[in-house]
Amino acid sequence: MLEGIGGTGVVGILRNGPGPTVALRADMDALPVAGETGLPYASTVDGVMHACGHDVHVTCLLGAATTLDAVRSGPAFAATDSLKVTLHGTGGHGSRPESTVDPVVMAAATVLRLQTLVAREVAATDTAVLTVGALNAGTKANIIPDRAELLLNVRSYDESVRSHLLDAIGRVVRAESDASAAPRPPDVEHLQSAPAVVNDADAALRASAALEGVVGAGRVVDPGPVTGSEDVGVLASLRPGLAGRLIRRDGGRARDRVSVGPAGHGVRTSL
Repeated sequence: MLEGIGGTGVVGILRNGPGPTVALRADMDALPVAGETGLPYASTVDGVMHACGHDVHVTCLLGAATTLDAVRSGPAFAATDSLKVTLHGTGGHGSRPESTVDPVVMAAATVLRLQTLVAREVAATDTAVLTVGALNAGTKANIIPDRAELLLNVRSYDESVRSHLLDAIGRVVRAESDASAAPRPPDVEHLQSAPAVVNDADAALRASAALEGVVGAGRVVDPGPVTGSEDVGVLASLRPGLAGRLIRRDGGRARDRVSVGPAGHGVRTSL
């Protein structure tokens, strides 16, 4: 047993003689979301809950003998990039906006313009998502602040699409800043990223056959790529890898567990 991997990680090694090594990985984290599910297993910590299924990841790892029942080759999860954009203005009294450079208006224009990047600069045959998850500015109704902050998230499968969107975000925020006569250029900070998870084709075929032997014929399906992301793609970029998904069946129909009820990360998400 190895502890302290990456800070809080734990690695257990099960040896079974010479031969190939298989790594099974799961993670557990929580989100700064106040749960409102009312379920008996709801979080007991104020302002924090598991709203994206990561506790289920660990449960699946502990019960790995039952394995997964959804496998695909090719892209399985999207790459993710999170950015912080700070737009600079000149603050002042709300009654005299002409004496200021209003970063709130600047931020609002930027949010709208950013939404055109996927719609008008990414081919319809490609896939990408650009979400502005937060817009923070100001403290009172009658005070124009001197800065506004945007938190952005980008999802993509193709590296050329990813690079284009990241470059285009910088182009848009600089242009909107210039259009507002901002006193200084915006700051764009790349907070975190993870590559796309691309399942190895040979591993997917071998795993599918092995899993059908456990869960039965016809119960291992190709769920298609999803725009969710997993940093297990870092491992898959070093060695042939495979990521699967857990499917629940309702009345004989396969249903993605995450799609039942509110989407992941919501205050009423029940996973």
